[in-house]
Amino acid sequence: AESLDGLITVLLKLGRYDEVILEVEDAIASRPDDTLHVPFLLGLGEALTKRAEWERAIATFRRALDLAPDSLDAVNQLAWTLATAPDDRFRNGPEATEVARALEKDESNSIYLDTVAAVRAENGLWDEAIEWEQKAITAAHKASQPARVQEFRQRLANYQQKQPYRTLAPSAPSK
Repeated sequence: AESLDGLITVLLKLGRYDEVILEVEDAIASRPDDTLHVPFLLGLGEALTKRAEWERAIATFRRALDLAPDSLDAVNQLAWTLATAPDDRFRNGPEATEVARALEKDESNSIYLDTVAAVRAENGLWDEAIEWEQKAITAAHKASQPARVQEFRQRLANYQQKQPYRTLAPSAPSK
């Protein structure tokens, strides 16, 4: 399981999303309800978002969360995708709000705080989005994550101008 997790991580970094999808689908086929598959499902969901397969990605993140309801990583991925998908057919602000509640408790994780801010922005709660993004910037700064600080500052500027964040839409998957 650890070797597959490492392989998925490497393949994602290399942009080899089709291989991630195949590896994960093969791994979970024999035991689809195994909670050990949650990290693989998260990798699969990430690969699907990179291919603009939003519906499948959201279903995959939901499945991971069903298998591990306490997984903040699964919560984060689902809430982020529901709030920031570039295709408005797949965004769902109210559901993202419900899902993201668990992330509000961890004020040291800049990624979770950034997601909470994105969810607030998706719902037009600009003051709250700004407040949460500022918390994300503070957490990223404390964790010595300068690239995240810069990224989060750009989002903060968007929220201050009442613009929600949208994940960049990758090119459509090849058939």
